[in-house]
Amino acid sequence: INPEFAAAYNAVGYAQRNHGNLDDARQAFSRYVELIPGEANPYDSYAELLLEMGEYDESIENYRKAIEIDPNFISAYAGITIGQSLKGNAEAAQAAATEMLAAARNSGQKQAAWFRSVTSHLFAGDLAAALEVSEQRLAAAAADDNHITMGNIREYMGDMVSVSGEGGKALELYASALE
Repeated sequence: INPEFAAAYNAVGYAQRNHGNLDDARQAFSRYVELIPGEANPYDSYAELLLEMGEYDESIENYRKAIEIDPNFISAYAGITIGQSLKGNAEAAQAAATEMLAAARNSGQKQAAWFRSVTSHLFAGDLAAALEVSEQRLAAAAADDNHITMGNIREYMGDMVSVSGEGGKALELYASALE
């Protein structure tokens, strides 16, 4: 085995993580970063693990390093949004979602950014704002004539409304998702 083959450390890191061996995963991802510090993916992979371990500040720091290297590394923005949400920092989570939207290069990445905005509003307990952003997502999907995405958005909106106790409104959204 070539100890300088960086991709192997990424694979080992994810394998160890999947088996619950977080310390071993941390070592593998650290080595991955060490071997190719000028690439974004090692920082992103390491940040995912740190996020799972509850080390939110260090996770966000590594996601930021990935973005410094590649400003279009969309998954890093998503990770920052999640980390800030888990920290209870709704404003910073929304700012990261806004950055993600600005970096988005296609409609799929824009939908992902809006989804992170929706989830950060939900973490903050702001259902109205989450539904408002969902309407923006829906309008964009309609403009793209993307019926699958439109159905998925309506279904998720139904889930949000259902949890809030508005069963009738949820049923309407689920029915419109089927359409």
